Amino acid sequence: MYRFVCVACLLGFSAAATTLDFWRRRIPNALTLGAALIGLGVNLAWKGIPGLLFSLKGLALGVGILLVPFALRWIGGGDLKTLAALGSFGGPVLAWTTFLAGSTLAGMLAVILLLLVKLRRKASCVETGALPETSSAMAKPTLPYGALLSLGGCLVLALRFPSLVS
Repeated sequence: MYRFVCVACLLGFSAAATTLDFWRRRIPNALTLGAALIGLGVNLAWKGIPGLLFSLKGLALGVGILLVPFALRWIGGGDLKTLAALGSFGGPVLAWTTFLAGSTLAGMLAVILLLLVKLRRKASCVETGALPETSSAMAKPTLPYGALLSLGGCLVLALRFPSLVS
């Protein structure tokens, strides 16, 4: 029962965070804070103080992994809080593997976006006979990193608990 509740809450949070980050490039504080509190509460209810400590370790690792990129403004606060909330559900192992899976997905998407931008610029130059534009019209695309972390967390869950998927 514990696994079902924990996974259902985590998947619901991931779906909401992914949708909001892809469409609005923003993950609300209420969503991430609520998910983190639910993760802490579920683990506390299931295993008591050891469960709460497990959950806090995952939350702390999620914050710790992305604190420097956040401080350098490479990522947004919603991305950091999303990984922390995911870590509150599954502890440090889920936080770390989610970070690895989400970063891999982000790298793959970044390569695709860079290729698309390059093709778009090349097509623009061929059509107009001009040099490549550097204006804001051809601004660099951004990555919905929080969404990719959420998807990475779901991927980790599917691989770690294959019985939940079937």
